[in-house]
Amino acid sequence: MIGLDTNILVRYITQDDEVQAKRVNQAFSEAMEAGETCFLSTPVICELVWVLESSYRYPREVIVTALRAILETEQFAFDNKDILAQAVSEYALGPGDFMDYVVGRLARAAGSSHTLTFDQDLLDSTLFKVLR
Repeated sequence: MIGLDTNILVRYITQDDEVQAKRVNQAFSEAMEAGETCFLSTPVICELVWVLESSYRYPREVIVTALRAILETEQFAFDNKDILAQAVSEYALGPGDFMDYVVGRLARAAGSSHTLTFDQDLLDSTLFKVLR
């Protein structure tokens, strides 16, 4: 198994740097041929969303499609796949940031009944209690 950093995923998704994208595509091809699994941590996925939103201005729908494709790729392994999948679904439908939904899901998985926040965007989420 090999771990992947956020910038590898960014190059793979955006293909915006021809030289780096070619290297990433080649590395993925070699890993697939070798039967290698690529590990993606929760922080890497969260940073990926942040970069695609803030630097590339990708719309939420495009990011959700990319995340779902990543989660469905057999070659990728995750530390919290179920939590990430749930967070993607909530991010697709809700107004909150992806990281908010990950935080809420991680807290719920740890046994929390809810997560306290001041974020008004999360008023309708059962994961959070918004302090006023």
